[in-house]
Amino acid sequence: MTYRWYTALTGGTPVSTGATFTTGALTATTVYYVEAINNASQCGSASARVAATASVALNPGTPVLQTASVQVCAGQDATLAILNPQANLTYQWYDAATGGTLVATGPTFVVRAATASVDYYVQAVNSNGCISTGARAKASVVVTPAPGTPTVTSTAVNICRGTTATLAVQTPNNSFTYRWYTTATGGTAVGTGATFITPVINADTDYYVEATSGNCSSAVRARVSVIVSDPAPTPTLESANLSVCTGAAATLRVTSLTTGITYNWYTVATGGTRYSPALSSLQRR
Repeated sequence: MTYRWYTALTGGTPVSTGATFTTGALTATTVYYVEAINNASQCGSASARVAATASVALNPGTPVLQTASVQVCAGQDATLAILNPQANLTYQWYDAATGGTLVATGPTFVVRAATASVDYYVQAVNSNGCISTGARAKASVVVTPAPGTPTVTSTAVNICRGTTATLAVQTPNNSFTYRWYTTATGGTAVGTGATFITPVINADTDYYVEATSGNCSSAVRARVSVIVSDPAPTPTLESANLSVCTGAAATLRVTSLTTGITYNWYTVATGGTRYSPALSSLQRR
């Protein structure tokens, strides 16, 4: 039995012979016809031709990404997505522009806990297995390292009750923004800048500072403890006015001694330099 393939239902010239026929590259749906001839028969006539349709499905276009580059901080997830995905297409994500390993399918691909910048490539496939024309679309994940925990000038600041405290970052980086909080995580910033002056404080309070670069912030905030102390009481004197003879020493005494309080003597009501005569001249009791 001989099989002949044609591009016309009748007449024409055979384009191939044999039970199997592989066409050339097709760009449009094409109908072929096959007839059979019994070589053992004396009739020599061919059978009626039978139509075989080769349907050509169009290749999808190259996928369009929502954004070709996604920037995240180290350790964050990066989401790559197709713009206006089509329900009848399958989207395949690879780690190489050609070949490579299939790492995900679907219109969205989430790269978990990215630690280094990397490129991925996506192609579209229709229900006939036809792959999108042209090169795969490239999607870049750009990972930005987060700033480290800031170093503060002092981890503990002592102030008097009812006053403010000045907190500062040691050797600040001018490219970073520093934000101050009252919580170790979350919360709302109460101040910005390498130096922060607190509001009036009446109780021990902890503040926390983080460094920010772009959208990336320190993983751990630095803590500064503000320790509040009561101001020293106004001293009570044994006598506010003393009379002595010319050339004699005057002995002034504080009678309201308080443990842990140091008494300094001056010759002016405000400012000035601490007065330090011999202990025989000024005494504390």
